[in-house]
Amino acid sequence: MEHPKTTKLYKYFDNHERVLKILKTGCIYYPKPNRFNDPFDCDIDIISSVSWDQFEQRVRSEGEKLNKGSEEVEQKIRSLRNDAGAAIDEFRSKAKDGVKNVGRILKQQGVLCLSTIPDSIPMWSHYANGHNGICIELHRAPENALGSTATRPVCYVHDYPEVSWSDLFKRPGFLSETIMYTKSNEWKEEREWRVFLPKGNILHDLPGEITGVFFGLRTPKEYRCEVAKLVRNREEIALWQAVKAPRRFQISFVEYEP
Repeated sequence: MEHPKTTKLYKYFDNHERVLKILKTGCIYYPKPNRFNDPFDCDIDIISSVSWDQFEQRVRSEGEKLNKGSEEVEQKIRSLRNDAGAAIDEFRSKAKDGVKNVGRILKQQGVLCLSTIPDSIPMWSHYANGHNGICIELHRAPENALGSTATRPVCYVHDYPEVSWSDLFKRPGFLSETIMYTKSNEWKEEREWRVFLPKGNILHDLPGEITGVFFGLRTPKEYRCEVAKLVRNREEIALWQAVKAPRRFQISFVEYEP
């Protein structure tokens, strides 16, 4: 399992009814990317770069796969060299077509967005209804979906990523993974991880066991009581209450007492 030190991932909710349904059914909703609040999310362009040396290398590699003779391959390279600009433009066109194809596929997929932190003041504000909501903790292990390659941390960058010739043709899945797991550096404080599944806007089984439920600073008492009652006999789930840390802008958690 990659990143073995990350064993807990968190999901913020603005609606306690969703949490109750998850606790009852063991299923969670995976939205499609077009429902995200960031218009750049899973909808970025890719800058494609290629040198003539890389182009030659690719032509030779294709020739080997097709069992072409060395002289035939070199002749093709000489003919392409007469119009190197057009050949390289063709590569860039292929890269753009690849991006469009990935975009079409992503429109159908489901994405579960998680975080490595349960105590982010902005995230409780934005995703948990101004600290009135709830956050759940999911256990990440090699034997569950959170420990598989479908779950990965987001890469935060300032500029659109660049794909080289070798990236595009020698690393299967590189293009789609780059688009799926890349976001603007403006979001880096969220420390996001993502789980992708082929179908979106539907319920899927939880990718990991729930091991904790965190109540916000303003979560209404009736919501806390409902959750506590529901998990009363589930020893694997701990309940936590958010409190303000003394003399600092920080959230900490104490064991919840009904």
